[in-house]
Amino acid sequence: ERNGSILMNTVSQRTRVIQLYRQILKLGKNWKAKEEANTVVERQQILAEARETFREHKQESDPITIGKLIYRAEQRVVQAEHYGIPHARPEYLPPDTAF
Repeated sequence: ERNGSILMNTVSQRTRVIQLYRQILKLGKNWKAKEEANTVVERQQILAEARETFREHKQESDPITIGKLIYRAEQRVVQAEHYGIPHARPEYLPPDTAF
């Protein structure tokens, strides 16, 4: 039964990863920068980062690691959609703080 649970989780994670990738590509395609002059560059950055990050983790098979990656990607989407911030959160800030 445990293997069935892991398999089901893996399938649902795979589905979520595909949905996230599509969501991020759509976000990048429709991105409007706060300063109009930056729109094209920010769109390119969003799409390039998405391709690079998804390719980098393509071979990941650990469900826990995949779950963490999904969570991080979902946070980035929320950050972009709600706050208009297309770039990664600065690494020097504590993870639970707003910037």
